[in-house]
Amino acid sequence: PTSINAPAALTLLSSTPTGRREFFYRACTDPRMGYKEFHISGEENPNMTDADKRDLMEELGPEEYDREIRANWGSIMAGVFPEEAIVRAIYDGEFLRIKVIAENQTNPVEAFERKFQEWVSGRHEACGIGHEEGQLLVGADLGTSAKSPSEILIAEAGGDDLDVIGIVSLMGMTWPGIEQVLRIIDREARVRYMALDATGVGAPICENLQYKGQMKCEVLPFDFASNLVVGENLRKNAKVWSTDAIVSMLQRGNLGLPDDADLLYQFRNHTADLSRGRPKYSKIDDHIVDAARCLAYAFFRDRMPEPALAGGRRQDVECPSTAVVGIREKAAPQRGKMKVRTIGVF
Repeated sequence: PTSINAPAALTLLSSTPTGRREFFYRACTDPRMGYKEFHISGEENPNMTDADKRDLMEELGPEEYDREIRANWGSIMAGVFPEEAIVRAIYDGEFLRIKVIAENQTNPVEAFERKFQEWVSGRHEACGIGHEEGQLLVGADLGTSAKSPSEILIAEAGGDDLDVIGIVSLMGMTWPGIEQVLRIIDREARVRYMALDATGVGAPICENLQYKGQMKCEVLPFDFASNLVVGENLRKNAKVWSTDAIVSMLQRGNLGLPDDADLLYQFRNHTADLSRGRPKYSKIDDHIVDAARCLAYAFFRDRMPEPALAGGRRQDVECPSTAVVGIREKAAPQRGKMKVRTIGVF
């Protein structure tokens, strides 16, 4: 800011547009600011072949290709997750789906426990052996009302791949009930990491699970308002980082999504306002997406240097940049995996 405002300073701004962001967008489009704009598309590179363009278009999708390669401005309100990448991520196969509506159950926790144990038992039978501890990850966005439910994603990690194999929705359940459900998942499924949204109302449950003990897995509080260290003297908002991580995995074919109407609706309709520099994400129907953000944090946990817990709003924690994480690109998305038993609403 100081150099930009200095009268004798020569300022060069260079960026790939990701939306109509405040200063850079105005510098390029408002002649009163005194800048001269040079627009250079990646397609002008003489070394880029038609085959390269086709491959990049397939990998990024039309909207992302237009911004990243052609360097064109995106819209102010832009979709967060590319539709083409979402379609490629959907796998064929069964998965766990449990919806608990607390007001319809005398004891919703017991009802959940029976169904979850049934799924775990079927999973062990399908695998032929007991599932090894440390293979499953959990990400959860916590809420107590019907309009703000708790959404819990269970995923299987293998190498650079992460497949969501279970979705649990808790509607209108009390805080003690939610805590019991998370403890049941930990006890029955032998989870390695459980990352929980600790922004605001989720903090008490995180504290109870951490300090009361009896959890086999490692509980990771994830505060969306905290900052993550992504490089020397570089920090990134936790919510922005985790969103970028999901986008990166989707584009590279490393994230598998079940064919679930609620999950796909939220992924396809999640938007960001890019008019003020840092993205401002939509807050409508975003609970499964927030659970996926927590899941991304759990997935990359082993690649993070210490200390790496994003539990405090003002805490700076170290975390890898999603731009440099070595994720292999798949030739084709995996399909037809055995996910074992689908359970409906109860």
